[in-house]
Amino acid sequence: ADLSSFNDHRVLMALAVAGSRADGETRLTYPNAYRISYPRFLEEMNAIGMQMAVSRAARHGTPPSSLPAPGVATPARAARTRIGDWVRRWAREQPDAPAVIGPDAAGTGIATGTGTGTGTGDERTWTWRALDAEADRVAMLLLELGVAPGEAVACQLPNIAEFTALALTTARIGALCCPLMPIFREREVSFMLRRAKARVIVVPAAFRGRDYPAEIAAIRQSGSVPLEHVLVLGGNYEEATRRQVPDRAVLDARAPAPGALAQLLFTSGTSGEAKGVLHRMDALTRAAAMEIRHLGLTRDDRIFIPSPLAHQTGFLYGMW
Repeated sequence: ADLSSFNDHRVLMALAVAGSRADGETRLTYPNAYRISYPRFLEEMNAIGMQMAVSRAARHGTPPSSLPAPGVATPARAARTRIGDWVRRWAREQPDAPAVIGPDAAGTGIATGTGTGTGTGDERTWTWRALDAEADRVAMLLLELGVAPGEAVACQLPNIAEFTALALTTARIGALCCPLMPIFREREVSFMLRRAKARVIVVPAAFRGRDYPAEIAAIRQSGSVPLEHVLVLGGNYEEATRRQVPDRAVLDARAPAPGALAQLLFTSGTSGEAKGVLHRMDALTRAAAMEIRHLGLTRDDRIFIPSPLAHQTGFLYGMW
């Protein structure tokens, strides 16, 4: 099998180890990517019996061949359509098909009552119609709070459907989705909120034993961040979104161009201060469309996203 690491040394090393357990030969594209941060990788893997090598043919090999899935637009064409318009299309063409299947918020320690999904106690399923409608309601709420085009809206949420709705919402009104990893504490969060100049943040009432509203209140009390509105899942968020009546004319007037900025994501800060990176909507969509083409995905497939949605791996290659 040909496996692509997309020139990411961490992915390459994971695929190399996984390939060692497979029958037959596994060919990795970009085989020298490990030299970026682990130049002794081959030597040390062979020392424990992995029997890995970079062949001469593989050094300059071509990317693996893959054909577009039936009906999938080319990445360039896909990028010309706003992500919100894709969801509008699926809500129109397959309104009752599942869009997001996730853990029931109550099971994660978050008590929510948006009523947009159907649940079994362990998980909830949001249809395309429900996701589209929820994004419109949240969009009206953000407009009510004065969120301007290009303004960052922060969120510190686990992998629940409300995260997907919020990311779609910000893209729909031309704002920036600014995800913060749920594991971050006051020091990281205050630094990122200050850099992002975020006036609005969405947090859970509680998650894994942490009181997020109390942590945000302490940050606001310090006076170091410009926060004005804290929306709490399991608190004021549900009431605020339920009373919104979507106005398509208003929302359509705020729809950004496909090339508008859509995301402000902070780097992990491994080697210094975390850096805020801006991503355009068309660039995100093009990258996701390349993955769709590469993997041959169709609407019959489901993508499991164990990576945090607040990390670009989960946000882009899973949710987007």
